[in-house]
Amino acid sequence: MMDDYRFQMAWRYYHRNQFDLAIHNLRELLAHEPNNASYHGLLAACLLAQTRIHAAEYELKIALSLDAHDPFFFLIYSRIYILQNKPNLALNSCTEALNLDPENTEALLLKADILLMANKRKEALDCITTAANIEPDNIAVSLAFGDYYQQIGQHHQALEYALQALSYDAGHENAHILMAEVQLALGNTDEAAHHARYSIMQNPESKRALYIFSAIKMRNSLIVGLWWRFNSWMATLTPLQSTIILIGAYVSFNLFAQILFDLGHENIGITFTFTWLAIVIYSWIGIPIYQRALDAELKKFSFNKDF
Repeated sequence: MMDDYRFQMAWRYYHRNQFDLAIHNLRELLAHEPNNASYHGLLAACLLAQTRIHAAEYELKIALSLDAHDPFFFLIYSRIYILQNKPNLALNSCTEALNLDPENTEALLLKADILLMANKRKEALDCITTAANIEPDNIAVSLAFGDYYQQIGQHHQALEYALQALSYDAGHENAHILMAEVQLALGNTDEAAHHARYSIMQNPESKRALYIFSAIKMRNSLIVGLWWRFNSWMATLTPLQSTIILIGAYVSFNLFAQILFDLGHENIGITFTFTWLAIVIYSWIGIPIYQRALDAELKKFSFNKDF
């Protein structure tokens, strides 16, 4: 009975992002029962949450050797493969989890995330819709819909799902993060900062919340602000759409410059040509400038003791 209680406590710590406490409980449990697959599996999940990938994979292999029929273990493996940039293996692990439990909403939503990364938007939306049919009032489903519409640039629809998620749980970390991302995309930086700040209060190590704070600074920057807006917009397009826009811009600039030369406006044509060249150079140097500025902002948040 005491072991069951400590295991339940470990689960609570895990869901509260108190991973050190969860790991402490699980190690003590494993000292008494080293061949318990559930203990090893949850320990792997906690280690993965701390980005201790090799340790997580070691524990997960033990868990699967003891019980190869727990969908949760395959979901952990799927997240490991995502971090290792192995999307096909991640997708296969989700499929394994769904074969064991076809109505596992967590597996469906994780599969949707992987499909979105691969720009398979229709398939991703199908997975989220299936999860919604199984658990329509699950906050994770609302967040998945919100993330989906946010990523494809339909920010007002994403806002509706962010509000829905907050109505389910006004203190939910990821609901506030989604709202912060939506508000930032809509240009409401003060609102975005408010929700990101709340997320940090819930989880000081939240990388998404820290990124939002940094992105707010970038958006308001004179140097990289324009690049940030353009890059954020391009990220909502499919690869084909973004390619068409870039090629179309190149052709249009050069065609217009050639027309100016043909009409005898050589100075204006040269100016137009150099404008295009300046845009290209700006797009190149914008990436390293943005990355350096982002790293600098993240360091400020990491070492600001008064935050």
